[in-house]
Amino acid sequence: MALTKVSGEVITRPLVLTGNASVSGIMTVGIGSTTTTIDGSQDFPTIRPTLDLNFAATKTLDRRITFTRDSIGTYTDEFGIIQTVPNNVPRFDHDPVTGESLGLLIEESRTNLVTYSEDVSNAAWSKNNSSIQSNSIVSPFGDTTADKVFDDTTTGATHTISLSFTKSAVFYTGSVYVKAGEYTKVALGFVGVSNWDGIPQALFDLSTEQVTSVGSDATANITPVGNGWYRCILTAESLNTTSSGLSIGIISDSGTNVGGGDIFLGHDGDGSSGLYVWGAQVEAGSFPTSYIPTSGSTVTRATDVAKITGTNFTDFYNQSEGSVSVRFNANGPSSASGFGRIYEISDGTTDNRYGVLLLGTSSSLYESFSIGGNGNVDFDEVSISFNSFYNHVSAFKLNDYQRYINVNGNIEGLTDESIAINNFTPNILKLGGHINNVNGILNGYISRFTYYNKRLTNSQLQSLTRQ
Repeated sequence: MALTKVSGEVITRPLVLTGNASVSGIMTVGIGSTTTTIDGSQDFPTIRPTLDLNFAATKTLDRRITFTRDSIGTYTDEFGIIQTVPNNVPRFDHDPVTGESLGLLIEESRTNLVTYSEDVSNAAWSKNNSSIQSNSIVSPFGDTTADKVFDDTTTGATHTISLSFTKSAVFYTGSVYVKAGEYTKVALGFVGVSNWDGIPQALFDLSTEQVTSVGSDATANITPVGNGWYRCILTAESLNTTSSGLSIGIISDSGTNVGGGDIFLGHDGDGSSGLYVWGAQVEAGSFPTSYIPTSGSTVTRATDVAKITGTNFTDFYNQSEGSVSVRFNANGPSSASGFGRIYEISDGTTDNRYGVLLLGTSSSLYESFSIGGNGNVDFDEVSISFNSFYNHVSAFKLNDYQRYINVNGNIEGLTDESIAINNFTPNILKLGGHINNVNGILNGYISRFTYYNKRLTNSQLQSLTRQ
């Protein structure tokens, strides 16, 4: 059946199309807020990519990719359960609440300094006017390992648990998974105010999913992770390497200030009321990474390394021209270098490489070229936000470079006519990392990476950013 739509006409009868169909303008299908828009004015590539890594859709690793991580790792599955994978197994993460597939998770190495992350009944945790009921409810792991922390009958005092750790870096992030019980408020703080810049404490309200108070020179966040659980996060700057500690306080609705406005509010305990905790973590860095379980000692998660080399690389790559489309999400800057690489194409040396980098100090994205050992040529981009997905596309040809990125629906572009991209012969693609496997780790997700062995038109590049 052939159908010609007049501009402005609304078709209310059922519409069935078989075979090929084309839209020359914009067609909206659906009713009210449940609609899909097809923009026929967009100009998509007419050639197939020679490499299409759709991690979010397939949740598998292409056979051409070499992946290593010399440790276990954790990720969240589509049902919101935290899962553990062994060495050298990639992680395809999901939103813990919606189940949305996020893509391939690439993280730098981190160490959980909390020695008993799931068993707060252990003597390593000090109890202050509080007690523990072990293995009380189902944890984010899907097993019954979450403990209840409840107050004793002490009046007008704080009711906390705490654990010490040894510092060696500048910034630290503490986090714990918490679920409401009789109480819905929890405080998180780093112990020893003289060891920190400011007062590293925060108060979280699980019932409103809000950080209601945070100390000076500290940052805090609360993230829902499903089944009533929340990950409460606190980051602060250390002034020295003196041993310090992580303190968790349970607070009733009638909590009052203790010690002149302290965030750790005191209350009259009834001997049974509390809340549930699991998965405590302290790591050197200015943002949290995936959970690292411990049971008696600190544990280090190694760096994720994903790369394509040798003939697997040369089979899809064109030395003369090409185009790259990448959809990514960065959780924060690389602790080792202050920036993270979305991807890098190189000849295995730092003299000859190019790729997309995220400068962590300003959250700005830019393209970086180092060709023939002549230093970097960096193209600044617009500022972006952490924990958000972006589409970035680039086209390369001798003295013909073009780049676009979609930021909140606005297509930002840049043109350059002096890039000698043909002056070296790449042989490696790194996804979310740098050639030395240490610096510049993405710390986030690559949802999709697509390479075309031709220089796409500018119109086609812009259309790819809208996908």
